[in-house]
Amino acid sequence: MSCEKKQPYSPTYLKSIHNQLVAILNHAVRHYRLKSNPASKVGYIGSKEAEKMQFWTKEEYQRFAEAVMDKPMSYYAFEMLYWCGIREGELLALTPGDFNFKAGTVSINKSYQRLHPYHFDPRWKRQNSTSEPQRATGLHHEPGKDGRWDSDLVPRLFP
Repeated sequence: MSCEKKQPYSPTYLKSIHNQLVAILNHAVRHYRLKSNPASKVGYIGSKEAEKMQFWTKEEYQRFAEAVMDKPMSYYAFEMLYWCGIREGELLALTPGDFNFKAGTVSINKSYQRLHPYHFDPRWKRQNSTSEPQRATGLHHEPGKDGRWDSDLVPRLFP
């Protein structure tokens, strides 16, 4: 199994899909007279253990940041990802109103998805998953100093 990008699904994702299929078919066995659950008979697929995540050291990131410094939008995007620890969808959903430069905070309260060929507008995150404003102390340059992001005409900062 693989996605549209021709990359195989991760073993943990396959296990999650299989577990959901088993649960659906168990419901059919209990309530709709399905004789047995075929997903249970074939055994489990995938893996419980996720691959170990790899992170850049501060020195590795700084070398990378120097290489993209001539591309301001890319530079600011990676600064936000690295120093604030936000996810890609949270970065893509950022708007000018999410920044409070006086307090030095950024509010992470929505997410944006790109699923080829569709783009989904920023969705407000569930109330219990909304992040409190994060202190953006690692950012050396404030996005918007040049006035580019201060416009209401730009709904998202990173299109």
